[in-house]
Amino acid sequence: MSSLTYPGLVMTSVDVAYPNKTRNPKLVEFDGGATNPKEDDTTALILRNLTGRYEGPFWNRKLIFSGEVVEPEEIVRGAKKPLIVIHGFNNSTKTHIKNCKKATEKFKNFNVIPVIWPSAGGISNYWNDRKYSIAAGKALTNSLKKFAGLFPHKSLLAHSMGNRVLREFAGDDYKFDNIFMVAADVERRMFDKNYIDDDSKGRNQDAVRIKDMLSKDKDSKIYVLHNYTDYALTGSAIIKLGRVRLGARGANLEKIHPKLKGKVENINCGTYLNGFSFASHTYLFADKTIKILDSKFIGENGDSTDKDHNANSDNIETFEDDMVPV
Repeated sequence: MSSLTYPGLVMTSVDVAYPNKTRNPKLVEFDGGATNPKEDDTTALILRNLTGRYEGPFWNRKLIFSGEVVEPEEIVRGAKKPLIVIHGFNNSTKTHIKNCKKATEKFKNFNVIPVIWPSAGGISNYWNDRKYSIAAGKALTNSLKKFAGLFPHKSLLAHSMGNRVLREFAGDDYKFDNIFMVAADVERRMFDKNYIDDDSKGRNQDAVRIKDMLSKDKDSKIYVLHNYTDYALTGSAIIKLGRVRLGARGANLEKIHPKLKGKVENINCGTYLNGFSFASHTYLFADKTIKILDSKFIGENGDSTDKDHNANSDNIETFEDDMVPV
C-alpha cells in the first residue's frame, strides 16, 4: 500500500474543496503542501480513506490529498481504542500521515487518528503558527463533540505546538482516558497553583480545563512526556524570553494546583534519548514511547495495563521527511 494513504479516520481543520459535489457529495480534496492557514477557522471534518497524489510538472508538483467525509453514525468501533494525535509546528501533512500510519501498526492497544491543522511552517512563521493553532483548536471543537460520544474509551496525544491546539478546545464537553502532552511547547508553570490562581477566569485556567477532559476513571491522568535536552524547546524558550517549556522540564509537581493533584504525572524520556539530536524532540512515536503509551491503556472495565513503562527497547526511531516537525 502506498505511503501516501491512510485507511483509518483523520480529523482536519484544513480548508477543503468538493471536486464533484453532485456526483460524490462526500469526496473532498485539500492541498497537502500549502494549507492556507487562517486565524478564523471555524470548521473541521472527519475523513476516511485519505489518499495523496502529486499533480503538476516535477519542478512545481503539488501534493493533493483526497478523502471521504464521515458522519458520526457511519463510524464503526474497532478492536483497538482511538488515540487522537495532534501534530506540532512545521509538520507537513505528508510527514504526519506517514508517521501515524507507521505508529498505528506498532501500537497494541491504540488506533491512531491523526489531526491535521494548518501550519505555515518555517522558523520565521513561528509566531504566526501560534495564532493558527488557536484557530485550529476552536475549529476542532465541534468535530470532537460529534466524535467523542461514540467511543467511551479514547485517549489524546498532543505534540509540541499541538499542545496549544489542545488548550483551545479543552473543556468538559468530551472525556478521554488519558491525555499525553509530548514535548509540549507551552509554559512549564501552567500547572502551578500560583500561576492558575493569578488569573481565575482567563488563559491561566487552561490546565484545569484540560484536567476536566479526563474521564472519571481513577487511573485517568495527564502524562507530561519531557526531555531536558530537547533542542527545539530550547530555541522556543529563547524566543519566549527565557520562559521554560513544559516539554523540557516537565511539570513542577511540588507547586501543582490542588485541583490537579494526583492527575498529572511526569515521564522523563531523556533517559532513552540521545542529547541534542533530531530525536530529542520528535520522539512521540519512538519505539520506547509507544511502549510507554501502550502501558497506560485503560480497558473497557477501567483496568489499566500500566505494569512497567520502562520496558527495554533496542530501537528508538524517528521518521524524518522533507520538513522538520517541531
